[in-house]
Amino acid sequence: MVLDCKSWGDNMNKTFKFIRYILPWIFIVIVAMILLTKIATIEKAAEVIRALPIWMLGLAVISQVISYLGSGYQIKVIVSNGLKRISTVRGALITIAGETVGLAGGMAGSVAATYLWVAKDKEMADEGVLSGVMPIIYNSVVLIVFSIIGMAYLLVNHDLSLIQIFFYGLTLAILLLGILVILYGLFRKQKIEWLVLNATNLNNRYRKSKMDFVQIKKRLDHFYGSLGLIKRKGWAKIGIGTIINVGFDIVTIYIFFAASGYNISPGILVAGYCLSFLLGRTIFFIPGGSGIVEGGMVAIFINLGVPGYISVVAALGYRFLSFWLPSLIGVLIMFYLQRDLDR
Repeated sequence: MVLDCKSWGDNMNKTFKFIRYILPWIFIVIVAMILLTKIATIEKAAEVIRALPIWMLGLAVISQVISYLGSGYQIKVIVSNGLKRISTVRGALITIAGETVGLAGGMAGSVAATYLWVAKDKEMADEGVLSGVMPIIYNSVVLIVFSIIGMAYLLVNHDLSLIQIFFYGLTLAILLLGILVILYGLFRKQKIEWLVLNATNLNNRYRKSKMDFVQIKKRLDHFYGSLGLIKRKGWAKIGIGTIINVGFDIVTIYIFFAASGYNISPGILVAGYCLSFLLGRTIFFIPGGSGIVEGGMVAIFINLGVPGYISVVAALGYRFLSFWLPSLIGVLIMFYLQRDLDR
């Protein structure tokens, strides 16, 4: 899984062109989703936006910064299991830039970019792999746990219909199954090695491009060796970073609800937030969940009884601050990280 820095640099222009191409279409989809609601809802949403207190928007920015620092701390902990060190701030910058790449390359592109910027010319190859994969696993697990808590709250308060229970439960089940498969693979080295090496054998038998058994075996050994380090030192610490990341992300959207003058219940807040992100991850081929998370979040909150115009303001305001704005800033961060990599 070691990437060639030169080939990465050659592909940077293609990445930027693709981002420039896809961004307008993403925004068109988002606007179309909004326009599907009543005109009166849009007018009310515009009134709420004009009345948003500036100081509360400032709190939302601070909350989102802390959330990204939680992601940076995850990477810091993972890297600290090896011989090198990385700061929480740099880890946060890598996370933001990785999400920007993810707009064009999806989750695979984000993982590959994170690997490259952490590994730095193979110095920390194993930590680079873990830095790209482990935060996704941890965040998904926390989202599922929070979603179950939120749904339990709604069930106790009779806020869910049978159709809602089925739909949200199915989304949770799909994600939970995926997480269980990944977790199984993390702790079953021999079976994963057998599967990978057999797949390599099939590739070498039917394709002209041959894969190196020795190198693949070596990479698997290094990867599981790094997992061994995390088992002894860092599993709980990575979890702390995840809680900070997801927790302050939820605080951010809560601030938008409060700034809109709506007192949302904790159960609806957590359930609406988590289920919309789980929906975005279920439809994994959509880069960054673009459009899916926004539209899904608005629809879920409305479905749970939140007024439409409040849902639009809170969900889209939150997503702009937490995803779209950082993704645009991430373009500059990409240049910074790439320049540092080329030194």
